[in-house]
Amino acid sequence: MVCESRWPPRIEPRPPLLIFELRRYRVASGRLPDVRDRFVEHLPPLFARHHLNVLGRWTATASEDSASFVYLLGFERLDARQSAWAGFYIDPQWQRVRTSTNAGSEMIERTGLSFLSPSAACDGLDSRRWSGGVHELVDQRVAIGQKAAVEAFFADVYVPALRASGADVLWLAEAITGEDLPQFSYILRWRNSADRRAAQPLLESAARLGASLLLGARAMEMNWVSS
Repeated sequence: MVCESRWPPRIEPRPPLLIFELRRYRVASGRLPDVRDRFVEHLPPLFARHHLNVLGRWTATASEDSASFVYLLGFERLDARQSAWAGFYIDPQWQRVRTSTNAGSEMIERTGLSFLSPSAACDGLDSRRWSGGVHELVDQRVAIGQKAAVEAFFADVYVPALRASGADVLWLAEAITGEDLPQFSYILRWRNSADRRAAQPLLESAARLGASLLLGARAMEMNWVSS
């Protein structure tokens, strides 16, 4: 009898993430530590049970709305996303966690949700290298009907400029729902806030090269929430 060797073990490639879900929570005054505790201490087993793949979690530190909690999820298909959340919301354990962590008053005042598709202008996402430094979420409005030109500008000009200025480009995607469409969103990691400020002249110069494509941006400085 001939036995087939099982070493080295075969590693099956993971299907690509084709849908991103970006959630932004406006948090009640003084409740950011409670939201962080909920996501770190209580929700990971529930998310794992329902196949909710959380790629990153952040608290805002400098933005128009600093009392914010942001997290990013990835899914292989939209129907997988819908099934995962449906199971999560009817799970009795979620109801218990929500009640106990709210402690008598709802900590989330408003939820913003958008769906995005990955952009070819950036390397594949690897959230294992996301921790550390200062993170920045940028929502970049772009010209209507110019998707190919925008992606070429990001790939050939703006992403290289970001990297040359000291930023680690962690994620770049095109919004397919939400406000101010068409829009691309991206997450950067800087060594510190001083590096982020020092890079602005270089980035403004690069952005002027795409002035007909880039119509305005909103930025949020964030702290990574680790387990």
